Parts: sequence; structure tokens; C-alpha cells
Amino acid sequence: MTLLTDDQRQALAAHGEGLVVSAEHLLSCSDFARDALARDVTLLNDLAAAGGIDSNLRTHPCWPGGLPLSADADEPSTLAWLRRWRRREMLRIAWRDIAGRAAVSETLEELTLFADQAMAIAYDFAWRVTTQRFGTPRPSAMTSSSCGSGRR
Repeated sequence: MTLLTDDQRQALAAHGEGLVVSAEHLLSCSDFARDALARDVTLLNDLAAAGGIDSNLRTHPCWPGGLPLSADADEPSTLAWLRRWRRREMLRIAWRDIAGRAAVSETLEELTLFADQAMAIAYDFAWRVTTQRFGTPRPSAMTSSSCGSGRR
């Protein structure tokens, strides 16, 4: 039984038959991967085309659309972008882990880097929205903490 559509299989096969087998294995092992793909059927091919399955956040940031979010994006666009980025990164991390392309320590580091980046992007967005609506807050009004490794 195949979990990929014919179009998905064909698109992935263009990047190597091994990716088709790997993606089938991922989808058979992960409810999250199946749900993420159901929400956005382009994610697997998008990751394969960008080399995402073989990249990591430290060496190759993986952004939807190829670029970080525009500073002048409106709130609905920003939130949609953040949701897609989260799904894409979590799928990439899970795929690398399940396919055996990342050691447990690398998977944990990837999750930490992703969380740090997500917090930084969300904080920057919240700061921009807050200052546009209410002016610049007092310095103590907004703070950010990190649960990450502290490495940048």
C-alpha cells in the first residue's frame, strides 16, 4: 500500500528513488507527517527540491518560499507563514530522524535551533505589531527568554 499520491511519488522520484522509499517510510511511521502532508501536499516535494532532507538549520536554513518573512507582511500573512514554516521544519526534522539521516543529538539540536528561531521571529513580529498599534513600549514591557542552548 502506498501512502503517497502518484503525483507526489513522481515529484519525489525526480530527486531520487531513495526519497520515495524514505517518504513512504516516514508516512507509515508518523501521524504528524501524514497530518502535515494532508494540510499542505506540497511539503514533501518542497523539502526534496530544496535539499531539506539532507540539510540542517545550522548550515542551511529552510524557509517557505525560500526567504524569511517580509518585514512589511500583514498579520494574517505572517501567521500563515509561521504555521507553514513550523509544519515544514518539524516535518524535515522528523523525516531526517525517522530516515536515520540524523543522530539523536543532532535531532535534539535541530529542535532547539528551531525553537530559538521561532521565538525570535514571533518576538520580532509581536514587537512590530505592538509598536505600530501602541507606540514603543517601555523597555521592561516586553521580554524574551530562551530555553535553548545559548549558542548562536
